[in-house]
Amino acid sequence: MTPIHPLAVAVPTRNRAPLLRRLLWSVGDQIRSDHLVDRVQICVSDNASEDGTPDILDEFQREFPEVSLARSRHAAATDFVGNVRSVAALGDAEFIALTGDDDYIRPKALHRILDVGDFAGDVIFFNSHPGAGRWLQGLPADDGSQRVFRNGREVNEYLGIFHATFLGNCVFRRRAFNAAFLSDYEISMYPHTYVAMHLLAHGPALFVNYATFSVDESQREWSVQQPWLTAVDMARLQSDMVLRRGATRREVAAVYRELSRSVPRAVLHSRRHRAAKPVRPCDLLAAYRCSRFFQALTLSYWLVARMLPTAALEWAIRMASARRRAALS
Repeated sequence: MTPIHPLAVAVPTRNRAPLLRRLLWSVGDQIRSDHLVDRVQICVSDNASEDGTPDILDEFQREFPEVSLARSRHAAATDFVGNVRSVAALGDAEFIALTGDDDYIRPKALHRILDVGDFAGDVIFFNSHPGAGRWLQGLPADDGSQRVFRNGREVNEYLGIFHATFLGNCVFRRRAFNAAFLSDYEISMYPHTYVAMHLLAHGPALFVNYATFSVDESQREWSVQQPWLTAVDMARLQSDMVLRRGATRREVAAVYRELSRSVPRAVLHSRRHRAAKPVRPCDLLAAYRCSRFFQALTLSYWLVARMLPTAALEWAIRMASARRRAALS
């Protein structure tokens, strides 16, 4: 399909009707007030919501009839990965700005995205959520400065390991995103990050230091999985897409050192929460495969955490966190 709109705000959603309403109205008001009806559309993929999400979308179309809304609905619930893939296939825009259904647009954000739409690459990072990178602390906030990245290692160093995991930080050329979304990437809760690193291996990405969405983390149903996502999923992603592509030992160690600290917490969560994924030795061997040292280290973390009683494991994690905070202060 030939692109008609330069930009689409792409929203995968499930069972968050009130938050989705806030997001949609914030984007619709900005499209209307900033005279962007012909330039920006909205795409929503509803993952078989059981609340009032379809009614919210109907209400939006009545309230903003001039705004292009492309919508789809899964007949049965799929996973987050499938919903991201669905929303990226909707609409007719050249670029898609992914965002969570619990976020909302910041003033002039659409203009800021559109202003860099002539970038020749396929990935543009913004700064809606600064992530966990200590290097970002030296950047002036919202100053509009730009930087071109040539690979994922530069993203790690300048923005931090998790910057590209936040939906609201990522804008993609839609056709490139869909072409690069390989079935191999469906193993991760960060499929968009896999795609970003895939595209970075074939061309540059642009970083623009503007916050385009306000991030609302008040409802994090998936937080029970966060230690596993950090210790296993992100380590696997980094190994697959970044570290095996010419990373030095120092770069490998810097990433693995940060992620491996979550192994004991992931073991604790799997013990406390039935919904939490268990950490398996085979997961650690695969996730940290770029370093035999860190394979052995994470296996030792796992073994000790498994052997400790819950109270002792909690104490050990608290002590390790306290020492880390003291070292960083």
